[in-house]
Order: sequence, then structure tokens, then C-alpha cells
Amino acid sequence: MSMDLKENILNIAQRNFFQKGLRQVSMDDIAEEAGISKRTLYELYKSKEQLIADVIYQNFDSVLTQMMAHVDEMRQEGCNSVEILLRIYIFSRRCHDQINKVVFDELRKYYPTLNSTQIQALQTKHDQLLDRLSLECKTAGFIRQDVNTDLIFRLFRDLHNDKLNYVSSGLYTPSDIVAYLVMPLIRSIGTYKGHRAFFRALQSLDDPYSKQLLNLLSL
Repeated sequence: MSMDLKENILNIAQRNFFQKGLRQVSMDDIAEEAGISKRTLYELYKSKEQLIADVIYQNFDSVLTQMMAHVDEMRQEGCNSVEILLRIYIFSRRCHDQINKVVFDELRKYYPTLNSTQIQALQTKHDQLLDRLSLECKTAGFIRQDVNTDLIFRLFRDLHNDKLNYVSSGLYTPSDIVAYLVMPLIRSIGTYKGHRAFFRALQSLDDPYSKQLLNLLSL
């Protein structure tokens, strides 16, 4: 099997899964769009779960690669660590919102153990990047010295990924999480210098996410 065929299948699967949901797209659907037999598809992927795992890995790898390149560009532009963290957060939200919400619900409900060694390695690289940026914020005096940045940013990540199931429960919206958990946390860990840098960084951007955060800061 050629790599071009496998790449084509992955791209077709990702587009369909992320637009329609994991359960709504069958292996028959993917094989038909790829112009191959179902038998050929199963020669490459022995199960739908294996295909989903590769799709999740491909997407995560692409997003992380873009994120790290974006960080390098911002460093060259002279952005401080608060600006970089904020822009990375907005970039992550934008990527997250391009995927049908049902996909995340289905991953939690039907594929709770879908976490290959490859995906874990990407998660480690992602966490290490955020850890470095958070330590830079503390060193620069944007975050209080007594704050456990590792704990705080793990909580931020879990809230962003809804690992605590607040949003999936249907009781709260993503806006509720930002308003009542994320923003108070940011206020509590930041120094006066950090708050000013965060506000200036928000004002320099022009997108729905930064505008939402600015509105919350004014409350």
C-alpha cells in the first residue's frame, strides 16, 4: 500500500469524523469516498478504533507543530511570555472549535482508552512547552513567585479539554468555565505587572476570543 493512499484515507477520515462525528461515519463511507474496497481499507486499518487513533494523532501532531512554530515566530517578534501564552490559548481554542463538539463527547463515552504511546508522547511535548512558558512568566515577574505553576497549568489544560466533564454534563457552557474558573484563576496567580501585560496583550488582538476575555475583565 502506498503512503499516498494511507494519507488520503486519513485526510478523508479526519474531515468526515470532525464534521459529522465519529459514530456517524462508517468504514464503508470512508472506503467509498477513497475509491477503494472495504477489504483494502481493513488491510490498512484492522478496526475503526485504530483509524480514529491515527486521525487523532495526525491532528494533534499538526496542531502541536504549528503551535511550536508560532511560539518561535512570536519570540523573534519580541513578544513577552504572557503574550505568547495568550496567543497560544487563542490558537488552541480556534483549533478546538473547528471540530464538531460531538467528537469530544464520543471520545469520552465510547473510546475512553484511546491513548496510544504516540499520542502520549505528543501530550508530553505539549505540556513541556506550556511548563516552559509558565516558568518564563514567573521568572519575568508576571506570575506570583509562590504559585505552583505546574498545578495551575494542568488545571487550565484539564478545563480546556473538559476532562472534568463540566461542559459535557450539559450543566455549564465553555463561556461559564472561562468566566467563573479560568478568569478568577488568572487574576489570583498574576502580579500587578502580569495583569497589565495580560490586558495590553488582549487589547492588541482582534478576534472573538480576546474580545470575550476583555468583556470578562470588565465585569
